[in-house]
Parts: sequence; structure tokens; C-alpha cells
Amino acid sequence: AWEILELARSFYEINLNNNPDDDTKLKLADCYDLLGEVSLENENFQQASQDFEQCLKLRKELHESKDPTDRSIVDKENDDQKDLLKELQAKLKDLEDSEAQMQTLKNDLLSTIHSVTASSSSKDAPVNDLTSKIVKKRKANSDKSDADRNKQAKK
Repeated sequence: AWEILELARSFYEINLNNNPDDDTKLKLADCYDLLGEVSLENENFQQASQDFEQCLKLRKELHESKDPTDRSIVDKENDDQKDLLKELQAKLKDLEDSEAQMQTLKNDLLSTIHSVTASSSSKDAPVNDLTSKIVKKRKANSDKSDADRNKQAKK
């Protein structure tokens, strides 16, 4: 990978010297970026630093005049990012507080359920036996059959 990237880098540098355009400069910057990544993987930190510096230099030449806040060249936080970070931290704190409140409510609910079930299952509670008060009614079918028997008897 390193050999191919070196070949591409030299091709883009020759091409840039003969015909300077933004597209070639962008490709060369990307090539330096990838070379820096490969150097990091190989733990060649000095070469990685040089490659990344070249990449940053080319990207600044490309983007600084058009968009000075382009993500490929900005290495520091601006005020909008700081405000966004503060807002997100506040939301995180609110979520953590809400989670703590939900846990407290859950614990309270569980303790209430346990106390209710414990008191309802105690053996000391009086039980009212109402089975003697139940009155059975005659079935509707038996009334009809009695009426039918009476009619047949009359005939």
C-alpha cells in the first residue's frame, strides 16, 4: 500500500507542477493523508507527522479562501461548537437526573407492591364465608317444561 501511495504522490506532484489545478491539489492532499495513516500504522511517527503537515498545508491552500471553517482544515473549536457542547452536556445531565428519578419511583413502587402483597397474604385477616347466603334459582328451561306439562294435561 505504501509503494502505491508513494507512486500516486509522485504522479500528483509532477502533475501539479505541470498543470496546477484544485482537483490535483485535492488528490495530492488525500494521498498525503493516506500516507500519514500508513505511517501511523507502521509506527513511523516522524514520517506520519510530515505527511499530515503536507496534507494540512495543501488543504489550507484549497479551502482557506473559500471556507475558513472547513472541517478538513480546522484544528480548534469555535464558539458554535462550544455552545453545542454545553447544550449537549446540559441535556446529558437532565437525562441522568431523569434516570435517577425513574429509579427512585421504581423502587418506591416495588416497595409499595411488596407491602400490599405482604399485608393481603397475612393469616390474621378475617374471612367472611357467604356460601350459606347463596340462593339457587330455578332454571328457565324447567319453568317451560312445567308449563308444557300443564298444557298437555289440560288437553
